[in-house]
Amino acid sequence: MFFRIFVAVTLLLLSFSASAQLTLTFEQATPTEYRLETVGGTLDIAGLPPTGNQTFTPQIDYASPTNYDYILGAPSTGAQFESYQVAWTPENNFQSGPVVTPPALNSGGGIFGFASLTDTVGLLLVPPGSGGTIGLGFSTFPGTLSDLNLSVDPVVFSYAGGGSTGTVELAVADNSKDFVGGTATGLTGTLGLQNNGGDDVPVPPGVGGSSTFRFPTQLVYGDPYAVTVASQPPGQSCSVANGSGTMADAEITSVQITCVDDPTPNRAPTVLDDLIKIPVGTPSLTIAAPGALSGAIDPDGDALTAALVVDAADGTVFLDPDGSFTYTRANPNTPGSDSFQYRANDGTTDSNTAEITIFVTDVNVAPVANPDAYSMAQDTLLVVPVLQSVLANDRDPEGHALTAAKASDPSNGTLQSFADTGVFLYRPNPGFTGSDSFTYTASDGSLSSPPATVSITVNPNQNRPPIIANDDAYTMSQGDTLNVFLPGLLGNDSDLQGHPLTAAISSVPTVGGVTVNPDGSFTYTPPPTFSGVDTFTYVASDGATTSAAATVQITVTAVANQPPVANNDTYATPLDTDLVVASPGVLGNDIDPEGSALRISSIVTQPANGVLAPRLLGGFKYTPTTGFTGTVSFQYRASDNQSDSNIATAQITVSPTNQPPVANNNTYTVIEDKVLFADDFLANDTDPEGHVLTAIKVSDPANGTIFGFDKNGSFTYKPNAGFVGTDSFTYTASDGAGSSNTATITIRVTAAAANGPPVTSNDAYSVVQGTVLNVTGPGILGNDSDPEGHALTAAVSFGGQPTNGHLSLSPDGSFSYTPDSGFVGVDSFAYVARDDAAQSTAASVQITVTAATANLPPVVNNDAYATPQGTVLNVAAPGVLANDADPEGHALTVTVTSQPTNGTLAKNPNGGFSYTPTLLGFSGTDSYTYTASDGALDSNVATVQLTVTAAASNLPPVANGDIYTTLQDTVLTVAAPGVLSNDSDPEGHALTVTVTSQPTNGTLAKNPNGGFSYVPNAGFIGTDTYTYTVSDGALDSNETSVSITVTRAPAVPVPALGWPALLLLLLMTAILGLHVVPSRVRM
Repeated sequence: MFFRIFVAVTLLLLSFSASAQLTLTFEQATPTEYRLETVGGTLDIAGLPPTGNQTFTPQIDYASPTNYDYILGAPSTGAQFESYQVAWTPENNFQSGPVVTPPALNSGGGIFGFASLTDTVGLLLVPPGSGGTIGLGFSTFPGTLSDLNLSVDPVVFSYAGGGSTGTVELAVADNSKDFVGGTATGLTGTLGLQNNGGDDVPVPPGVGGSSTFRFPTQLVYGDPYAVTVASQPPGQSCSVANGSGTMADAEITSVQITCVDDPTPNRAPTVLDDLIKIPVGTPSLTIAAPGALSGAIDPDGDALTAALVVDAADGTVFLDPDGSFTYTRANPNTPGSDSFQYRANDGTTDSNTAEITIFVTDVNVAPVANPDAYSMAQDTLLVVPVLQSVLANDRDPEGHALTAAKASDPSNGTLQSFADTGVFLYRPNPGFTGSDSFTYTASDGSLSSPPATVSITVNPNQNRPPIIANDDAYTMSQGDTLNVFLPGLLGNDSDLQGHPLTAAISSVPTVGGVTVNPDGSFTYTPPPTFSGVDTFTYVASDGATTSAAATVQITVTAVANQPPVANNDTYATPLDTDLVVASPGVLGNDIDPEGSALRISSIVTQPANGVLAPRLLGGFKYTPTTGFTGTVSFQYRASDNQSDSNIATAQITVSPTNQPPVANNNTYTVIEDKVLFADDFLANDTDPEGHVLTAIKVSDPANGTIFGFDKNGSFTYKPNAGFVGTDSFTYTASDGAGSSNTATITIRVTAAAANGPPVTSNDAYSVVQGTVLNVTGPGILGNDSDPEGHALTAAVSFGGQPTNGHLSLSPDGSFSYTPDSGFVGVDSFAYVARDDAAQSTAASVQITVTAATANLPPVVNNDAYATPQGTVLNVAAPGVLANDADPEGHALTVTVTSQPTNGTLAKNPNGGFSYTPTLLGFSGTDSYTYTASDGALDSNVATVQLTVTAAASNLPPVANGDIYTTLQDTVLTVAAPGVLSNDSDPEGHALTVTVTSQPTNGTLAKNPNGGFSYVPNAGFIGTDTYTYTVSDGALDSNETSVSITVTRAPAVPVPALGWPALLLLLLMTAILGLHVVPSRVRM
C-alpha cells in the first residue's frame, strides 16, 4: 500500500498579484547512505547510482524466500515491473544473503521518488507481504532539485548522513523527524509562512516568482494537516484547493492557493455623436469595426457591443455588435442628410444614446494616389503590367475610374513609356545602381490627386570587371589657373563593360585647391607665388564599381614677377569733417598679376590742404584744414614685396555744409468707409543739393488709420467707420544728413450716397411627386434687384420654411427642394435678399408638386467598341447609355452584370468606362454585359462588344554613317542628336546609341542620345573611326561607322607677352599692317 504525508503549515499572504496561483514543491537533501527495510531482512543499497551489487540481510531464524519488485521507467508514461526472489537456508546466526544486481538505469543513475517527476527515470522498490516495514529509497543528484509536490508518494523511507541542507529523516508512527526544504513556483507577490504552533517564520529576501525557501515543521503520521490563508491581500479574495486532510489520506496531490481582485460596482459606458460625409451618388457606406464604437468609453474597460436604437429615415442601417455598420441610402443621387441612433452595452449596463449623422454632398472629392515601390537589376528594363501598375493601390472616394499622369521624370533613368493606366517601362542609366524615383497624379476625370512617388531600386549585378583609372600629369605657369576640359582625368581610364564613367576626388592637393567635376574636367588653382609639384588623387566609377585611386601630378613652373598696377581713387567728406577710410582703402581697386597681397610702399605727394595719416594696408585718415572746401589729392605707390607699381592719385572733395530739404503740404479726398492709397506725397518736396529724399511720419491721423507708410512717399489711409469730415497727419523729409520742416497731409472724407434696400419678387416652380427639385443660381434672385446695383444674397426668412418638404437654400439663390413622401399639392417658402447693408421685405416661392405617372422600366441596347492591342480603351459618359432610353426620361445608372474575360473593366455608373486588354499580347473579341436603372426599375440586359485589334509588327531602325573633323590636339564635342540626326525608325520610336567598336587613335565618351566627345591622341593627324548601332527598345539596327578626320593645326602660338611687349606688338600691327594673335597675355 502507499501513503501520502503533508506538511501542516499555514500560508500568510502579505502581498499577492491578482489572479495568480501558488503551488508548493519540496527539495530533497543530498543523502550519503540508503537503506530499504523489507519483510524478513534488510537490503542495503550501497553507492550512487544503485547499479552495483546489493546485499540482503535476513532476520535471524527467517527461512522463507523473499521477493522484491522494482519499477523501471517514467511514472508519467508507464513503467516496467520486474520481480526478483531472494532465497537462503536459515541458520542460528545472522547471515548475508545472495547478491542481487538490478538493471542499470536509462539515464545513467539516480533513484527518484514517484511524485511529480515528469518524464524522468526513477526506481521504485516495493517488497510484498505484511508484518514488516514497507520502505522506499529516493534521492536527487547532488545539487539538483526533485520537483515533488506537497504530497510525497510513497512516504515510508529513512535517510542517514545528510548533506549541505542538514540531516533529513522522515518516518511514520512514533518516529517523527524534521523536514527541511521546499520550492515555490507561480509566486508573484511576497509569501509569509507560519508553523503549526502559530509562530511566524521569516521569508528570505527576494522570494518571488519561482523561488526556493526552507522552513522547519513536524510531520506526524495520522495527524491532520491544514493549509489556510491567514491574511487576505488588500482588495483581493483567496481560496485554497486541497487545503486539509490527514497524513493517511491517499488522494491529495497538491495544495493550490488562488487570489483574485474583489468585484467593483459596474459603471455605464459612454458613446459619442459622429458626423460622416459621403458624395452624392454613393449607394451605400460601410464602416469597419470598431465603427460606431470607435469613440466609446467604458470606465471599467469592459468589452462593448453596439445596438441600433432608431433606424435612418432616408435609408437602412445594419449595425453589427462589434460597431461596424452598413448604411444604404434610399435615394443615393439626392443630396441631404440622414441619421440613426445607437447605444452600447458592457454586458451589464446600457450607455447613453448617440446619433450618427450622414451628410450626402454633391461635391466631388479628389482621388488618393499612394506611393509605389519596385526593384530591378542593373542595366535591365523594368516592365510594369496593369495588375502591378501605379494605380493598383490608388482609390477614388466616389469609385470613379482613374487615369494616371506623369508629374516628374526620374533622375537616374528614362521612362520609355507611361500610359494613363499606370503601366510604364523604366530603363536606368547604364551602370547606375541605387534608388531612383518619379512622381505621378491620379485623376477621376474632374479632380487630380496630389503627386505620389514611385520608388525604383536598381540592384547591382555581381562579378563586374574592375574599372582602371590611370595616373595623369599636367604643367602650368605660376600664378595661373589650370582648366582641364572633358574627358579630362577620364580620358585615359577604361571600363571593360563600356559603361560611362564619372570622376570623384579621393584626396585633395597638398598646396593648391581643386574642383573635380563628374565628367572628368577640373580646375586647379595654386597660391599666386607657388612653384613646384602638387598632387591629388581621384577615383573613377560606373555607378556600381569604383576604381582604385589614381594620382594627378601638377607641375607649376616659376615665371618672372610682374609689378602690380595701381589705379586712381576718389573720396568726399563734408566741411571740417575727418575722412577715415578702412583697409584695403586705396588698394581695393589695385591689381597684382600674380595675385600677391599688396601694401603701400610710399606716399609720393601729400595733400595741399589738410593732414594725411596713411596705413600700410591701404587705409588712411585725412583731416582737412579748418574752413577749407574744394579738392585735394595725394599720390602713392603699391608693392607686392617684389616690385613697386606705377604712381596712382587719390582725390578728395571737401564739400560745404549740407542744406536741409523742404517739405510741402498735400491734400487728398476719399469717400466715406473707403480706403485711400497715395504714392506721391514727396513729389512736391525739394533738396538744395538734389539729394534723394525719404519720408518720416511724425504724427497719426485722429479719425482714421495709416497702413503701410513707406519712406518712398506712399501710404494707405482708412477712415473710421462712418466718419465724414477732414483728417490729417504730419511728416518730415530727410536727405540722409538733415531733416526738413514738418509738412501736413490733409484728407477730406466725403459722405457716401444713401443705400436703398433690395427689391424682391415672388417665384413659382413645379416638381413631380417623389422627385427632387434642383434650381441653380441665380435661382430665386434672378428677378430681384438692388437700387445701387450691389450683389445680393438670399436667406430663408424667419418662419419661412416649407411645410410639406425639405429645403436647402444657398446664398447665391440656388436651392434644392425634396417634397415629403406621397405629398401632392402646393407648398411654399419665404426668403429675403440682402446687399450687406440693407434687407428686402420677404418674398414667396410657390412649389407645385404634381402626381407621378406609372413608372416603366428603361430600355438598353447593345454597344460595340474597338481598341488597338496593348492600348487602354477610355469611353467618357454617357458611354454605353448613349443609345439607351427611359420612357419617363429619368436619369439612368449602369450596373455591370458580367465582366470581360480578356481584360480589366473599370466602369462608371454614368455609362463611361475604361477597358484594359490583357498585357500579354491579347487580340480578338471580348465583351461584358450590363443593365440600366432609373432608380426604381432595372432594364433588360445589354452586351458591350470589345474588339482588340492586333498591333503592327515592329521593324528595326536604320543607322547611317557620319563624318566629322577636328584640329590636332583639339577635343571634338558633338551635342545630341549627334550621330542619330541621320538615323531613322519605321515606327518613329525613340532611338538610343550603343558603341560596338572604339576608335584606335583617340578616346571616345559617348551618350546614348547620340552626342559624344572625341579626344585625339597627342600629336595624332589622320582619320580615326568607331562603329555603333541604334535601338528602338526592341530591335537593333545595322552597324555603321563614324569617321573623324584630325587635321594639322594652322599656326604655332607665340610666347606669352607682358604689357610692354604687347604695346610694341600693337604698334607694329598698326604700322606694318601685321595680324598677330598672342597665345597668352599676362596683365
